[in-house]
Amino acid sequence: GIPGGLLSGALFQYPGLLMMSLAGLGAAEVLIDPADWLRGLSAGLSAGGVALVVDACIGLCKKICVDDDTMGLCLVSACVAFHCSAHA
Repeated sequence: GIPGGLLSGALFQYPGLLMMSLAGLGAAEVLIDPADWLRGLSAGLSAGGVALVVDACIGLCKKICVDDDTMGLCLVSACVAFHCSAHA
């Protein structure tokens, strides 16, 4: 029932919360003045994350934008969203 669902959800999420909190506390000491290799690793992982998001956006666009009207609407809305976020 509902109590069992809430209990299973809590038991599923809290171990990850605890591990990520401990990892954050440990990383806080290291990230005050990171070494060059750590900066490079962070930049590489960031670039990989951006590439994954761009690939997902392209795949989604190919599925949703099947004609010229929807492609134009998506392009205009993306430009407006980018412009508004850059000037906020």
